[in-house]
Amino acid sequence: SVKGKQNPSPQRETNSEPASVISINSANIFNLLRVKGIGMTIAKNIVAYREKHGKYKKLDELLKVKGIEVFNLDALRPFLTVEDKHQTLPKLDNAKNGSCVND
Repeated sequence: SVKGKQNPSPQRETNSEPASVISINSANIFNLLRVKGIGMTIAKNIVAYREKHGKYKKLDELLKVKGIEVFNLDALRPFLTVEDKHQTLPKLDNAKNGSCVND
């Protein structure tokens, strides 16, 4: 990040960045832990279920994961997706080192 730039709105620096959506099909345990409401046990269960049964086709499949109930799935829904899209890359990085980002 650019250190010289001042952020005029300090209240934006919160732990829960609404822009970050995590794919349950590509996230590891540590990515999942960044989602409010997912602890270590549930994160491990999400990854273990995926390794055993293959990729999730829809978020509702999380109800088969031990520890996830309807009420907490509804709270997690805005932060999760089944699409394997790029995980919240800041716009700045694409211009600076776009060639490094590619696998």
